[in-house]
Amino acid sequence: MANKLGVGVIGCGNISKAYFSLAPLFRGIKMRACADINMDAAKARAKEFKLRAETVNDLLKDDEIDIVVNLTIPAVHYEVSKAALDAGKHVYSEKPFVLSIEEGLDLKKRAEIYKQAEQLALDDSAAIPIYYYVSQNIVAPKVQGFVDNIQDIHRTRWLSIKE
Repeated sequence: MANKLGVGVIGCGNISKAYFSLAPLFRGIKMRACADINMDAAKARAKEFKLRAETVNDLLKDDEIDIVVNLTIPAVHYEVSKAALDAGKHVYSEKPFVLSIEEGLDLKKRAEIYKQAEQLALDDSAAIPIYYYVSQNIVAPKVQGFVDNIQDIHRTRWLSIKE
């Protein structure tokens, strides 16, 4: 994948190690930075996983960060998620997402506004999706049921050998 989504983690406590360790298993993302109210904790995680340690504000302003993973304590999940949404970032949060219905509804409203703004930008820009795919398969003439397709998936239940 050429363009990976940049991920920034806010909250560098114990659970963050699991997120940083497992991140390489996901092809579409790249961990780029981490932040914590305790800058020493952020620097330690950054050093351990070869990332940038940033302040929370700097991470939210960072153009390389598309997704903020909120691993803070539950009491500040709402504040951090709200700030990330207001900065135009996608947000993933550890549970509980928020501590009240009002906070949850507010974040939902902010996310919907962000989605609408993103759609306006997409509608305003002409984009032509281009999909270019090449594959070659050498198939013996006696094989029946082989149909080439863009995904290059060929289920064996449809194949047979002509005798």
